[in-house]
Amino acid sequence: MLIVACVLFALRGFVFREALTGQHPDILSFWVPRFCYLGDSLRGGHVPVWNGLQFIGVPYASDPQSGLLYVPVMGLFSTLS
Repeated sequence: MLIVACVLFALRGFVFREALTGQHPDILSFWVPRFCYLGDSLRGGHVPVWNGLQFIGVPYASDPQSGLLYVPVMGLFSTLS
């Protein structure tokens, strides 16, 4: 309970208010589109190996920051639209 309370206190701006705005460019412009691409690919039934939507195309499955094999991201973005 102490860990949950500390996390809720640290993220109180995101949990209790809608603090996800244009002040967080990394979240909105980089991470959310990558995770949405992962969710769309998994929902379509294939593992994303190459992301052709970023730059001229970049490896996706071999990128450790892609979110592939990260269970919360895979679960949320593949079930929710």
